[in-house]
Amino acid sequence: MPHYRNVGRYPPKRHIHWCGPKGLPLVEELLGDDGFDGESSLLYHSYDPAGVQAIAPWEPPSTATCSSAPHAAVHFPRRPAPEDGTTTDAVRHRVMLVGGASLRVWRAVATGASPLYRNATADECAYVESGTARLHTSMGNLDVGPGDLVVVPAGVVHAWHPSPGEGPEPAPAADPGRRTPPAAGDTAPPLRLTLFEAAGRIGPPARYVSPHGLLLEASPYCERDLRYPHAPEAVEGTAATVLTRHGSHGTAITYRHHPFDVVGWTGTLYPYVLNIADCEPVNARLHAPPPVHQVFSMPGGDLIAFTPRLLEYHPLAVKVPYQHVNLGGDELLLFADGDFSSRTESGVRKGSVAVFPPGIPHGPPPGLSEATRDHRETAEWTLLLDGHERLEPGLDALPMLDPGYPLTW
Repeated sequence: MPHYRNVGRYPPKRHIHWCGPKGLPLVEELLGDDGFDGESSLLYHSYDPAGVQAIAPWEPPSTATCSSAPHAAVHFPRRPAPEDGTTTDAVRHRVMLVGGASLRVWRAVATGASPLYRNATADECAYVESGTARLHTSMGNLDVGPGDLVVVPAGVVHAWHPSPGEGPEPAPAADPGRRTPPAAGDTAPPLRLTLFEAAGRIGPPARYVSPHGLLLEASPYCERDLRYPHAPEAVEGTAATVLTRHGSHGTAITYRHHPFDVVGWTGTLYPYVLNIADCEPVNARLHAPPPVHQVFSMPGGDLIAFTPRLLEYHPLAVKVPYQHVNLGGDELLLFADGDFSSRTESGVRKGSVAVFPPGIPHGPPPGLSEATRDHRETAEWTLLLDGHERLEPGLDALPMLDPGYPLTW
């Protein structure tokens, strides 16, 4: 994230000898992007974070794709909950829906806590579809719930712990006009996540940020809408194993000391949360293109949130998107919440994911343009990944596909 934060205990100057709460010297660790020239944070550990006790292979969820799949729209219905008694977690049991050169999209249905996990080469942004969880990280904890976008930079050790019915605490100064987040009442287990993994930074697009790292007036959200870790856990004690993904490969690394032994940190690179209900919508006289509703940018695509808003007000305005062809890459739609009755015949429901490949016209179903001429507002919550590269279906996701979807137009 572009603006600077300081949390917990830390020295008055960088790179000096400094003792922690127990009177022992702290060990400074730089978490840095782009060598030493990009965003970074300094973490202060009670013990050496580089002390490795054991290394073993770990087979992470597959990133294999099916390049021979038909060039047509695809539909992934919402995954069913695991059978009673089956424990799944958000790290080892995620399934890749689509993947490309720099971007992958995963889904996870979690009933139990995940192991410690680090993505060494890519940022991750998890959208919480339903359920609640506490995300434990080396920089502090985050309580999350429906509608939250949870950004975890590469290199940050974390673990997903479903926490039924708890979710985030209300803001100290509650906004009386704040919209209810999508699926706000859907806090029962399991925890459902859609995860975007990008080989680079995930964050606000450059046009939203000043040269000094502040979110501009043109941004649909500001720093007050973001939630951050407020205190590191400062865990003491024993060795801990971290499942580490590096590209398509994995390694289980056991450290002599727990990576959550951090007592403080400062910098601009850290996990944070934005709920899409806090993204202010853009209204226009005629239909505006999706990028006006952009939330984040990432290598390989842009993440866009369509939230409830007033519709276009030209007397002859078409209230739904026009049919269009994306030539730069795939488009992926996650139908998060709201009224999808216009798409019932296509099989789309809450939690559905649809993917539209490049070069193929797509848009609203027949008759919807005329049927919505008198509508004044929309109640849908939808995420769009506007891809800039080709995304192939994941092999493990092929059994989830709805084969009849391309014929529903």
